[in-house]
Amino acid sequence: MPITRREAAAAVATFILPLEAQGPAEPPRLGFFTPNGAKLIEIIANILIPPDEFPGAGDAGAAYYIDKQMQGPYKDKLDMWRAGLFTFSSVVKHHYQGRSFLTLSPDEQKQFIDSIAQGSVPALRGIFDFIYDLTLQGYFGSPEHGGNWQRTSWKMLRIEDVMDGDGHAAHGGAVKGGAK
Repeated sequence: MPITRREAAAAVATFILPLEAQGPAEPPRLGFFTPNGAKLIEIIANILIPPDEFPGAGDAGAAYYIDKQMQGPYKDKLDMWRAGLFTFSSVVKHHYQGRSFLTLSPDEQKQFIDSIAQGSVPALRGIFDFIYDLTLQGYFGSPEHGGNWQRTSWKMLRIEDVMDGDGHAAHGGAVKGGAK
């Protein structure tokens, strides 16, 4: 079962670094994902951290964060990523009579992702954990890295401007009044 937005916030709030990034005004160009690949990750990210009064992780750019990471720091994970997504696609088609994840109804998509999260599909645990970790990073991290557009999660957590260690204005890092 996916954790709630508030549980995720509490788990990662202490790791957010103060940075001056605003995030992109428009979505950046994809360099690793195809448009369908980005859409798949966007849907999964919105299932993991769904929209409520704030945008979900997919709506806040998690797919673009992951796209950027797969071109840089996680380049060494490309084979694992491709194998994991191939297995993901194969398992979905097996369970849903040849249909792809993108053609499933939103309820079917959520049910499938929930079954992976609950451990019912062991073959997908590795790729799921990787997507989950990167989704959290993309949602709660600095917008300069491709996700957390318009500081979505920081606004949710009510993280306000603070001074960095050098006395310069920085954004993020201080929680005033805590999250609701």
